[in-house]
Amino acid sequence: MEDDVQSRLDILANVLGQKVELKPITALEEEQEKEGSGDDRLTQDDGWDCRWENRAIDPWPEPTAEPPARKACQALHDSDLKMGASLPGKVYFCAWELVVSYPDRYVGVGNRPRVKPFFEGILDNRTWDFFYVHDVSKRVDHPFLLVPTNQLEEFLWFINDVLSTCLTIPKGPSSERFFLRFDAASTPQPRYFRRYQDEEALDIKSWPAICEDDISAYNSAAPQHKAIYEANMERLKTLPETGKDADFRRHKAAQKHQHRIKMLQDVENLLGLSGLGKVSVVFVCIDIEALETAPNPISEVGISILDMNKILDISPGEAGSSWWPTMEDHHLRVNEYKGSRNYRLIQGCPDAFNFGTSVFPPKADLASAIMKIINPHIRAERELVFVGHDFKNDMQYLVRLGIDIKKLQRRPEPVDTQAMHQAWREKTQGYGLRHVLNDVGIACKNLHNAGNDAAYTLRAMVAIAINASAPDDADGASASDTFQSSADPGIAHAAHDE
Repeated sequence: MEDDVQSRLDILANVLGQKVELKPITALEEEQEKEGSGDDRLTQDDGWDCRWENRAIDPWPEPTAEPPARKACQALHDSDLKMGASLPGKVYFCAWELVVSYPDRYVGVGNRPRVKPFFEGILDNRTWDFFYVHDVSKRVDHPFLLVPTNQLEEFLWFINDVLSTCLTIPKGPSSERFFLRFDAASTPQPRYFRRYQDEEALDIKSWPAICEDDISAYNSAAPQHKAIYEANMERLKTLPETGKDADFRRHKAAQKHQHRIKMLQDVENLLGLSGLGKVSVVFVCIDIEALETAPNPISEVGISILDMNKILDISPGEAGSSWWPTMEDHHLRVNEYKGSRNYRLIQGCPDAFNFGTSVFPPKADLASAIMKIINPHIRAERELVFVGHDFKNDMQYLVRLGIDIKKLQRRPEPVDTQAMHQAWREKTQGYGLRHVLNDVGIACKNLHNAGNDAAYTLRAMVAIAINASAPDDADGASASDTFQSSADPGIAHAAHDE
């Protein structure tokens, strides 16, 4: 064995042109001890809370050695954080989207097939503590999902231990995205969302609303603290792209953009805003609210209908307000859940239907109650066009009830007002209903009531199409001016958004 090692050392010496010898193990240990005792290593005296300390180790000295991140992870796992709470001390965070894309962005072609299965089952047999932060500088409703960086470090250590690799957080400019700091207490901090422990999928049905305290904190923050916060938001929004992966994403983004534009143009044509005349269709807008506690049963269904035959000789008016009185608005509340209300992630208001009277079908009759509203138009052989805002989840809930809207409409897909708004404003990110309503100038109140959300979504669809089809130099009120009409009971008394 010793002869074999010596022969390898001789070969290496010939290549390097200098003598090569192995140090005794005690000397190596002494050298490592010296390297670990320098002034560049942060200690508790530096003002850090050791329980949450994050350190990037690149690479860990031995695949089987426990990294410092593990202790920090365990401290977090042992904590009793409540939803909406902030972590004490100084903590590094990184975007979950960046974590799951790690193999494609930072692992070489040779190791990628070995590493990817770990990330495909990233929630299996592991614990992740998720945090969220809103971009209050842009008032974006959908927050960014974050995890503490030390949990990623511990995960990479685990993979290294199994595969004998040396995966690390990248150095240089790329490392900034993995070590986001929100030190200034005067700016919004990441807030605790929930813990996922040995689960199959990241199933998030609803997000917490923007905290008013965060908005106040941002508005009153010092300019230098605002700049740091805004820089973090930009890093979260613009993840790095490389190689074929980046080309593919750009191609898909271009396809989605064209798809959204076509959807917007189709609605303009159906509403008769493109000069071709109105089309005799029935728009059926649906919104579903489910309880935020497992198993997340459906508690409310909102349905709003616009029959184009009723407005053939009526001009839309400002923001489509002349058509609002012809819309049928329905609010179904499941009788078994009439005493329940969402309050953890969103502020539900099932008792506050703005557009009529709620009805209370039993859970077993909910699907038939929905179809009772739609069936007259089906029997009349009218073409249905289904509408929703970020409609994917609502469609899944309808399928759960046995209602497949793809079989009820001739068109290949429903209208999504979030996508329409993206096309009109040329945005890559979708916005929540409240933001869209503000943008088209429609005042609203009592959102997260399914009946109200359906009614407002249908009105937003019309307003977006009107704004998109109007000439750039059109006279009249801008979309940013809040519009109210006494013709609509849900709008006339909603001078201010909630």
